[in-house]
Amino acid sequence: MTPASRVKTANEVYMDVNEVMLLTGMAKSKCYELIREFNEKLQARGIYTIRGRVNRKFCYEQLGIADELPAPSRGRKSTR
Repeated sequence: MTPASRVKTANEVYMDVNEVMLLTGMAKSKCYELIREFNEKLQARGIYTIRGRVNRKFCYEQLGIADELPAPSRGRKSTR
């Protein structure tokens, strides 16, 4: 399978509350509020969401840090 056709895992696509906490420095309860708000916006666009998780790209865009989105990993990491 080529890297371009590789299917992303849920952990690559979605962020959980702990990742949002690390990213924002906010309390867990506030991060859950953010996740709910972001998911409501996605649902209004007709996009499927997962409770307690938020689309990583959308989260970065909403927080105004889309330029800092980590580059997707390509294949396996070297063990050297």
